[in-house]
Amino acid sequence: MSDLEPVDLMLLAGFAAKIDPFMQGVLVSGDVEQIRGFVLEAAWNCTERPYFEHLWGVGGLYRAWMEIDDRMARASVSAP
Repeated sequence: MSDLEPVDLMLLAGFAAKIDPFMQGVLVSGDVEQIRGFVLEAAWNCTERPYFEHLWGVGGLYRAWMEIDDRMARASVSAP
């Protein structure tokens, strides 16, 4: 088993500050399309430099956001 690299706490804090408004929007919005927009923005930020290159786990977070978007898209299509 390999050791994980040390986490750059300033980079992590910057990433959290960048995606926090999108997560807050998800929590307070009642509009499915607006929520999907917040989800996609949060996912997109996971692919940005330097986060994707230097923060272990951001790829998994990206996949989680995209899974949420997929489920919301299926739910909005099947809704009457």
